[in-house]
This record gives sequence, structure tokens and C-alpha cells, in this order.
Amino acid sequence: AEMVKASVDELMALPGRLETLEADRRMLADLRDQQGKLHGTLNDLKMKNEQSLRAAVDRVMESHDSVVERVVSLETSFADSTTSIGRLQRNTKDISSNQTASTARVDTLERTIGESIEGYAKQLRDVHEAHDGHARGVEE
Repeated sequence: AEMVKASVDELMALPGRLETLEADRRMLADLRDQQGKLHGTLNDLKMKNEQSLRAAVDRVMESHDSVVERVVSLETSFADSTTSIGRLQRNTKDISSNQTASTARVDTLERTIGESIEGYAKQLRDVHEAHDGHARGVEE
């Protein structure tokens, strides 16, 4: 009798268990549907993220190329400037040497002119003295 009662109790509980199992099955189906949607959304996000990342990498590479071009241009300008500075330093040295040589030539010319003037003045005094001497000789 107890076994029959237990079997009857189990049979009576079956519809409730079946309802629970059916609800669990529906919930599982809903969860699988949501999982599929989430999987699709995840794939879409991955694809968009990869596209975004590729676009960002492309922009970074373009920017990098631009920076490299600018660095090369600056290096060339620096090299040109260094060459110009060297040329200016040599020109400055040449100008300084030329100025020193010119100053020496001017000093030499001033001495030469001074000596010539002194020589002409002496000759002129000699001529005046000779003329005065001649004039005195004529008067006597």
C-alpha cells in the first residue's frame, strides 16, 4: 500500500514536473536565442572594432610617413645650414685676412706717401736754397 501510495504521489507530481521541464525547455530555447543574438552582436562588434583599428593604424602610418618626410626635410635643411655656416666662417676669415692685408697696405702707402712728401719738401727746400744762393750770387 505504501508503494502504491508513493507511485500515485509520483504520478500526481508528474504534471507539475512536466510543466517545470517545459518551462525550463522554453527558458533554455530563449537563452539559446539570446546567445545566438549576442554571438551575432559580438561578431558585428569584432568586425567594426577591426575596421576601426585598421583605419586607426592607417592614419597612424600616414602620420608616421609625414613625420619621417618632415624629419628628412629638417635633416637636409640642417645639413644645408651647416654647410652655409662653414662657408660663412671661411668667408669671414678671408675678409678678416683681407682687412689685415689692406690695413698693412694702407700703412705702407701712408709711410711711402709721407716719405715722398718729405723727399719732395727737402728737394723743394734745396731748390729754394739753391735759388736763394743763386739770387745772392747774382746780386753780389
